[in-house]
Amino acid sequence: MLKDLIEDRVKKLEAYRKKFGTPYPARSVRTHSVSCALKDFTQLESSQEEISLGGRGTSLRGQGGIWFGDFFDESG
Repeated sequence: MLKDLIEDRVKKLEAYRKKFGTPYPARSVRTHSVSCALKDFTQLESSQEEISLGGRGTSLRGQGGIWFGDFFDESG
């Protein structure tokens, strides 16, 4: 049973790597703080601009076909 679980996780990791690259990059570039993204949300949404946030994600929960979570950084 444990062996099956490990094999399943390895397959998921390989599929993620093929689609997105490394799951834990050594470096990343943050374009906005969380507080800035929340403040400018309407403008960012209408511009369809891709942004990058850095911080800690917590309380991930699914609801049907959508996921919700809380995301924090040093800005609040």
